[in-house]
Amino acid sequence: MTEYLKLHNEHRQLLDPIVAFHVSGGAEIRGIIANYRPEDA
Repeated sequence: MTEYLKLHNEHRQLLDPIVAFHVSGGAEIRGIIANYRPEDA
């Protein structure tokens, strides 16, 4: 998951649209919380 969050396309945009949305609004991805909301997986 950590590596997935770092993936970019050829235009250097984040691949995950939800993550990209939040980062574009100023959010920082600081880490992964293991087993957080497992029912969402």
